[in-house]
Amino acid sequence: MRLLDIKCPSCGASLGAPSVNQVMVCEYCGTRFLPDEGDAPDKGVAWAAESAASSGMSMESYAAQLCEELLIEAGESSFKSAPKILKGLNVGSDEKVFLIHDDTFMKSGKNGFAITDKGLHIRGQGEDASFLDWREFSKLGEPEDAGAGNIKCGARLVCYFTDDNEIFDLLLPMYQKLLRHAKVRFA
Repeated sequence: MRLLDIKCPSCGASLGAPSVNQVMVCEYCGTRFLPDEGDAPDKGVAWAAESAASSGMSMESYAAQLCEELLIEAGESSFKSAPKILKGLNVGSDEKVFLIHDDTFMKSGKNGFAITDKGLHIRGQGEDASFLDWREFSKLGEPEDAGAGNIKCGARLVCYFTDDNEIFDLLLPMYQKLLRHAKVRFA
């Protein structure tokens, strides 16, 4: 039997045995951790830990930061807001939009997604608009590429983006980070 000496990446204190998908809190510094279920046991236990910069961030601030980073890397051309997509996704006038995309050819607002301070707005092709607040999002499974421009958490659509595969490849890890942060914030 191999014993693992798991250390808190924030303060270096020894931690107890991890359990996948359950938030752990370092009893010494209070940093919250979420085990990364994708790592093989022979590589040791990897932790997806909130960095010192994001550990105290609200869900809204963290989402804004990730969306800003994506806009810098991907460019803004695919993420322009227009009244039709705001209406098509049922984005409230009181919401702050961090990232929005109209995925229709003629920009009719019939499908796409938005990330706001309150949560996620999604409308897939031929579907009604739906909304997930951050707490509800935190209860979902890991975001995965479900094909055809869909990112799903289990059966739940969380993003619809068919325009550019390179940008889609940036969106998936962003949604994975958003979910990890949400799970820690709402544990």
